[in-house]
Amino acid sequence: MKLPALKGGASREGVSFCIVPLDGALAGQETAFRPEGPSPGQWRIHSGGRPMKRIMVVDDEENIRFLYKEELEDEGFSVELAKNGEEALGKLSDFKPDLITLDIKMPGMNGIEVLKRIREQDRELPIVLCSAYGEYKQDFTTWASDAYVVKCADLTELKTTIRRLLGL
Repeated sequence: MKLPALKGGASREGVSFCIVPLDGALAGQETAFRPEGPSPGQWRIHSGGRPMKRIMVVDDEENIRFLYKEELEDEGFSVELAKNGEEALGKLSDFKPDLITLDIKMPGMNGIEVLKRIREQDRELPIVLCSAYGEYKQDFTTWASDAYVVKCADLTELKTTIRRLLGL
C-alpha cells in the first residue's frame, strides 16, 4: 500500500490523514512519521478520523497469505500474517485484530482448533473460515465462525464478507 504524501494533514484529495501510535498516547493528533519515533509496526493510519481496521490472515500457504495481505491493504486494512495456528495465537494479544481470516487445513493445529482456542479468549472477535474445500461448510464445527468463504482467485466474496462483519 502506498501512502499519500502528508502535507498539513491532508492529501491532494482533501482527505485528512494522521499517523497515530497504536498505544493511543497521541490519539487524534496528526503527526509526521519520524525515524526517531516508534517503529513503523507501532503506528497505524487513520483516514477521515476513522481508525484503520486490523485483520490477521492465518494460512499455511505463503502465496495465499501474501495475496490476501496485498488485496486487503489495498482496501485500506492493516494486515498481520501468521503461517500456522500456533503463530496466530502467539500474535493475537499483541496485534489485537478486528477480524481474523483462518484457513482450516493447516499442519499442526488445524483451523478448527485455532477457532476453538480463540473463542475461549474472545467470543466477539469476527472470524472468517477460508478453505479450498466447500464440504467444510456443512461441518457443524465450523459454525462457531462468523462466516465461511471458499478460497478463490477472485477475492470479491471475501472482501464483501469482511466489510459486512466489520460494519463498513
